[in-house]
Amino acid sequence: MMADVLEDPVGTFAYGIISLLALGLVILLLIITIIGILLAIPLIFVAYLVWAIGGAIAYLAIADRLVGRNDGWLKPLLVAACLSGALAVTGIGGLLAVCIGAAGFGAILRTYL
Repeated sequence: MMADVLEDPVGTFAYGIISLLALGLVILLLIITIIGILLAIPLIFVAYLVWAIGGAIAYLAIADRLVGRNDGWLKPLLVAACLSGALAVTGIGGLLAVCIGAAGFGAILRTYL
């Protein structure tokens, strides 16, 4: 999936953003109906889990491109964590972090859907 993010970042990002918007609309429609709340809550948790895994994949793909993984996974993991932390601290970094997470989310959904 890391290779998919690196090979087609615009495609995975577009797929992720469109999927997130559609998922948000479905969750909103489920919450409007009282009975749908029972389905919306697990759907939110699953979407958050997939988002977190996708974000990790996207950050690792970026870190792998920056430092490589010839010595093992420790360097890419540290670089990915530093990137994520640095983006969380800055204001504009939050928007970029959403874009990176959407690319990872799209990569996961493209693989399984």
